[in-house]
Amino acid sequence: MRRVKKRPGLVLTELLVSTGILAVLFGLGSIVFGSFSTQDQMSLAVGRVTAAVDEARARCWANYSEDGAQGSYYGVYFNERSVVIFPGQTYNENNPANQSFDLPRRIYVDETGFINDAIIFAPLTGEVFNYDSGNSNLVLADDHSQFKATIGFNSLGVATIEKKL
Repeated sequence: MRRVKKRPGLVLTELLVSTGILAVLFGLGSIVFGSFSTQDQMSLAVGRVTAAVDEARARCWANYSEDGAQGSYYGVYFNERSVVIFPGQTYNENNPANQSFDLPRRIYVDETGFINDAIIFAPLTGEVFNYDSGNSNLVLADDHSQFKATIGFNSLGVATIEKKL
């Protein structure tokens, strides 16, 4: 009777099974990472929007004006892919005093309940000019998923945030 020598090494079946397991783990990891990435991008966009609104409101409180005039209105205009801080009661895209902040890639303004897509603050008080409690929301959405964030503003421009999948 002959003895069969065992050779050190892996059999092809073992290699295929371990490669399959690694592929499944990699696939699950990329799905989970993609979800975290979307949430991270949305949190960044919400942060940029609320920071812009806070800045515009603070300029009204501080009596800040580019031209030195006493008491100025300031607002935030919501483009599809950016937010713009602007002086005055109406948005003028050609005004050199405008400050624009881009939203993160994949995130866009889905809908806004504000008149002319802008929230405007009154001088000195910082209250929202022409505030309408029924139309004071901004919805941000992700290009590649159903993930959305709704930012609601009260009459003082203070934000409340609700995220949905």
